[in-house]
Amino acid sequence: ASVIKPLSAYAAAFEKGIINYSTIIEDSPLKIENNVAWPKNSPDKYRGNVPIYFALERSINTVAAKVVERLGIKNSINFLNSLLVSVDKNDNNLSSLALGQLSNGETLLNITNAYSIFANGGYISTPKTYLYVTDNYGNVVLENETNINRVISPQTSLIMTKMLQKSLICHNNCGMIK
Repeated sequence: ASVIKPLSAYAAAFEKGIINYSTIIEDSPLKIENNVAWPKNSPDKYRGNVPIYFALERSINTVAAKVVERLGIKNSINFLNSLLVSVDKNDNNLSSLALGQLSNGETLLNITNAYSIFANGGYISTPKTYLYVTDNYGNVVLENETNINRVISPQTSLIMTKMLQKSLICHNNCGMIK
């Protein structure tokens, strides 16, 4: 669920120059219908103006939705596609893209591969389970070609890596993971 936010919202928006590390966005519902706020946060509270890094640390739903709204649904989908993440035609909405409610979900292999862009300086490659196969004599009989593409800048990669590291520290020390 929230695993999609750093990809579909934050990294994509950093790369497009829509947000930066200190961008402030109001943590408040996007809409209220029949006295029901959307999206809801967990815990169910709103904090007012918060910096992007704090929103990522706390996995704030409202801010992620507002970032995708600023970025544009099409840009978010295109970015996920560049990461080889499957987006269904029914996922053309903020719930799917900002909150991780993808219609068909996604495999652990594809999500893990998508996250590799942060450690790989902005590059992604097709995930694979082997590099090559050799015969009894050490001759390569089958080789798995590697396709490598840059999907984000080294700067975005570094910023996202630092924010995700800080997020992990916060989750372990802020009472978010027990």
